Parts: sequence; structure tokens; C-alpha cells
Amino acid sequence: MSILCVIVKEAHINGLENNFNTYVVVKIGAVKSTSKVVQGVQPAWQEEFFFEINEQDEGLTIELWNRG
Repeated sequence: MSILCVIVKEAHINGLENNFNTYVVVKIGAVKSTSKVVQGVQPAWQEEFFFEINEQDEGLTIELWNRG
């Protein structure tokens, strides 16, 4: 088994001028972690997520969400 560190730094939301409350969901297989909620069109999280992985894991998914 290995440890994977995923660092979520920032996002740039182009073409939209609304103020968003965004967060990130990081998934590996059936395990997921969620970042804190950040306001603005250029949110910055600077968060680290650690996952125990093995050869059977299904891959990495990173999703950007708007709360509300």
C-alpha cells in the first residue's frame, strides 16, 4: 500500500463575474475528501489531502463545486 498526497492550490473561473462559494471534492475510488469553502472567482485553498492507495484503486477525480 502507498500514500498519495494531492495538493489543491487554486482555481481561475473564467467568463463569470458572480461571487461564488466554491469548494473542491477529491475522490479516489470510494474515498472522498472535501476542501473548505472559499469565496470569489479566483479561489485559493492550499490544502493537502492524503490517500492510502493500492493497485485496485479506480483513479483520481477532482471536482469543483459551488455551494448553494
